[in-house]
Order: sequence, then structure tokens, then C-alpha cells
Amino acid sequence: MRFFFDENISPRVVEPLRPIYRQHHFESMHDQQWAQLRGTDDRDLLDTLQTTFDVFVTGDKSQLKDHRPSLVESGLHWIGVRDPQAKGVRGIAALSAALLAGLPHALDHIVGLPPGEASWIVIKGVPGQASQRVSVMDVRTGQKKSA
Repeated sequence: MRFFFDENISPRVVEPLRPIYRQHHFESMHDQQWAQLRGTDDRDLLDTLQTTFDVFVTGDKSQLKDHRPSLVESGLHWIGVRDPQAKGVRGIAALSAALLAGLPHALDHIVGLPPGEASWIVIKGVPGQASQRVSVMDVRTGQKKSA
């Protein structure tokens, strides 16, 4: 399956997917061969992508409201990801983790659909608070410390 990542998704998020999902192909608006599409109207972008890609991944929730008929017509599967509300390495790690964990479920759904039938999938984020992700213990006492 061929995935295209919108310009609002960091290319750093795409890189960890490639070695894990080797049977699939991942490209990004940030890749040199697609850079000329930056800033393209969403409707025109969907028209361009439909002949080359199966899945469009974006953080732009307004596309479904504004361009749902174009999406249905394109046959592209739309995967939306939520902004992790974190910046820098924490944001990239949170979004990468959400995609790494969510894609198997999205793929299970997509593979079960008839050819040409589009779908709307939202990959939910992973908990981002330190206390939700790690426990820190005092090695001497075995007591929990605040993360």
C-alpha cells in the first residue's frame, strides 16, 4: 500500500515507519519529488494523489468537512492524526508512537474493504504525560519517585 503524508506532518515521523512496515511505501510532501505540491489546494492535491497513492495521512481535520466529496471520489483512504500538543522531540516521538501503534489496525480495516471504497480513519494519540509513560524508582529504596 502506498501512503502519502501531508505537509503538516513532519518528515521525521515518516522515517520510523519505513523499516517496520517494509511491505508498504511511504512518501511525504517534504520529499524532494513532491515539494512542488506544497500549498496546493486540497481538492487539487487529492486529484493528483489518487493515481499514485492509496492512503493520505494528514493532521488537517478540516479536509473532511470541506472536501469530503472529493475524498470519496478519489478513493483515497484518509487517515487523520491528532496533534500531540508537544513540540520538538516529544511531539515527534508522540506522533510516531501513535502511527506505529495505530497503523496495523488501520491496515486491517483498509484491507477488508472492496477496491475503490474510501475510508475515514482517525489514529488516536498516545498518552503524553510523563506519569502516563514512565515510572521512576529510587534504586536504593525501591520507592517510586515523581517522573
